[in-house]
Amino acid sequence: MANRYERRYDHRMSIDRSDIANSRAKIITTAKEMLAGQCSFIEGSRTILGLMRRARVEQLNDPFDVFVLIDSETDAVPLGPVRDLWQPEALKNMAPDWDKSEEWARKYGEEACRRAIALLSGDAENIMNVETVTLWRPVGPEELRLIEQAQMRSFPPRLPEQPIFYPVVSEEYAVKIARDWNVPASGSGFVTRFQVLKHYLTQYDVQEAGGRAHLEYWIPAEDLPSFNDAIVGDIEVVHTFGEASRARK
Repeated sequence: MANRYERRYDHRMSIDRSDIANSRAKIITTAKEMLAGQCSFIEGSRTILGLMRRARVEQLNDPFDVFVLIDSETDAVPLGPVRDLWQPEALKNMAPDWDKSEEWARKYGEEACRRAIALLSGDAENIMNVETVTLWRPVGPEELRLIEQAQMRSFPPRLPEQPIFYPVVSEEYAVKIARDWNVPASGSGFVTRFQVLKHYLTQYDVQEAGGRAHLEYWIPAEDLPSFNDAIVGDIEVVHTFGEASRARK
């Protein structure tokens, strides 16, 4: 009998790939419209900013930080239905300042658009066009329940007495912990597998925890939200032990 978590992961992964591909395609289209003068750089930057998380590019500083900067520096410029609410005289008075803001946004945004198109074009349907690292994490039933509540997309916040989050770099090490520690502690143990943007992990060193085969990252609890943002795709359950394993048979 197949693991119910594995079945659901396979189904959700196809949906996730499609969502990422569609979001990246929309970024490409928006960037092209900005360069062609069919969309303002202020409006286009806001559109791209809204797509970045779903496209899983929010950790790529170059070129996407430029769109974040443009949005931040021009957030007072009203667009769309909001601008329609302004009085004609007020619009006339503010138009010169808004035009200057648009020119400033164009100055910095043109190259960012070209780089975004170059980065994503040809790979918009491939989730792995951004280099990732495979990690594993052994969890007990309570943590798995919280991961499920997050739609298999993120790990839950650490408790006050848990200042560090420990993903490990090998499946064998994760299996050992899940089987030898999680099962005695809570009756069941699970090994999760997931992909993290390599660019994000460069800020952390791999730590050795009692032997060369026991390698892991030490992620401070306050960094866990950004770590979750750097996860590409869903979190997959690849092994079960203890009561949960027996229930499958």
